[in-house]
Amino acid sequence: MQLLGKSNRSTVQRLLLTCFVICIAVFLRTWQFSDIPSTPYIDEVAMLVDAKALVATGSDMHGNHWLQALFPSYGDYKLPLYIWFASLFSAVLGPSAFTIRLPSLLAGLLTLLLAGVLLWNIVSVSYARRKSSFLAYLSALVVVGLSPWAIQFSRTGFEAHVGQLFLGVSLYFLFVSKKRWEYYLLSALVAAVATYTYFSVRYVWAPVFLVCYLLQPGLFSKPLGVSKTVIVSRILKGVLPLVLFGILLLPMLKSPLYVDSMQFRLSTPSVLQNTEQIVRANEYRAQAGGSIVDRLVFHRYYFTAQSFFKNLSEQLSLSFFFVSGDVNLRHGTGVFGLFLLPFIVPYFVGWYQLIKRNWRISAVIAVWIFSAAVPAAIPHEVPHALRFLNALLPISLVIALGLYEILLYSLEKKQAFLKRMILAAVSVVLIVFSVGRYTTYYFGVYPERSAESWDRSKTELATALSPYLNEQRTVYLVGLPDKMYLWLLAYGPYSGSEFQHWESNGYQFDSMGEVHVGSGELDVGDRVVVSQSAYTPSLKERVTELQKIAVSDGQLFFVLEVVE
Repeated sequence: MQLLGKSNRSTVQRLLLTCFVICIAVFLRTWQFSDIPSTPYIDEVAMLVDAKALVATGSDMHGNHWLQALFPSYGDYKLPLYIWFASLFSAVLGPSAFTIRLPSLLAGLLTLLLAGVLLWNIVSVSYARRKSSFLAYLSALVVVGLSPWAIQFSRTGFEAHVGQLFLGVSLYFLFVSKKRWEYYLLSALVAAVATYTYFSVRYVWAPVFLVCYLLQPGLFSKPLGVSKTVIVSRILKGVLPLVLFGILLLPMLKSPLYVDSMQFRLSTPSVLQNTEQIVRANEYRAQAGGSIVDRLVFHRYYFTAQSFFKNLSEQLSLSFFFVSGDVNLRHGTGVFGLFLLPFIVPYFVGWYQLIKRNWRISAVIAVWIFSAAVPAAIPHEVPHALRFLNALLPISLVIALGLYEILLYSLEKKQAFLKRMILAAVSVVLIVFSVGRYTTYYFGVYPERSAESWDRSKTELATALSPYLNEQRTVYLVGLPDKMYLWLLAYGPYSGSEFQHWESNGYQFDSMGEVHVGSGELDVGDRVVVSQSAYTPSLKERVTELQKIAVSDGQLFFVLEVVE
């Protein structure tokens, strides 16, 4: 007796295949989650310190109320949403590197599902025939699920990764706004939430919103019978979301820390600050004769634009996307691209099909990618995977659409069977080989190779010093790495309720109770922690050695006690 009909068997097979792909994606994001990357980076450590304080007292490490538009942190001025999420998880599970990275992991898994929904919507409005919602959803799961870019940031606590998820949700509401125009307002609301996670979201959402609005069919025409009320409604549909978005950002813009936060971000070396451009302009003018035309042609703005577009070309290069990725080992492996190399073919197929079938959506996605690339291309350090994270979803959608087309072709019965089978077999082999190579490298080689990029030695040093900081005696820290106090606050014996009682200088702690950064007047019984390079002969005469601490980057530190 046949228990399942053909339709039911097909449904079960699709469900099993979807679950299989999701399980692989989950595995790549959760396997050895607490150990790879090896330790938290400074921004994650700073959020861990704030989370400890928030869980204990409801205030951050500097004693500011939890409900604030900007957290001063260690002077880098963080937006609040990620810290709030991390604090909620820390309240339940206890503050740790795991709970700091957990919001990003959940964002990665939700991004996987969101990509499927977005591609399904694109296919449903772009394909008159031959559409398969299952294949579209599966293609998106495969591309995002196996992307080294998406995997890397699912395992690390960077705010940008959560920000790009909310940005994607907000743009989903724009894609489906034909059903109800109120979705435009909902898109603005979610975009504001995204901006309170990562600053550059505001530079992406506004251009994409305007393109979506301006490309509405019939926006600039007045068909017969259309009333003034309808025209006013169309105008409000474009104006109100922008107004709402601006109003929701006012708490951040009016924050007393906002000006300082922007100065901090603008202090990053960029093409906008390069004095070399002025020097070059003056040299060219002098060599050309210095006429009015020369002064106009060889203006520093020309060289600024030239530098910017050079950076932009590197940020959008195929090599960056599919071959090398980001050389910064916190943002990638330095060996694999943002996406697996075999996906370069679906990338071109996807663009071709998108432009052919729905030029409006292709324009929206192009603006989405370009708007994400501009903030990433302004600093000198390019290409940059972290600053470019707002483009994770749109690039994935283009590749997934190309993969969807290849799957459709492979399953099209009217095509030659042998040709279809060869295409399918080659595609599967290339993808499986690439995934196996990436997985072997990421879990086998990358942890040790990237250890110092993640400041593992600071975590080791803080853990080793913790017992010596828990005593009621004066301790001086001499020659320690920069910002080492953050690791001591995170991994040392201090509770979150102690932070607010210490004075900070520029949001950085020079003293933590009886523990002082730098040397002072040494008394008998005082403890001194000193690096090997700062361990002078005069100091050796006055102390007895308690412990040597060798950390993974080769540095040696001594814990000493003053005896005379």
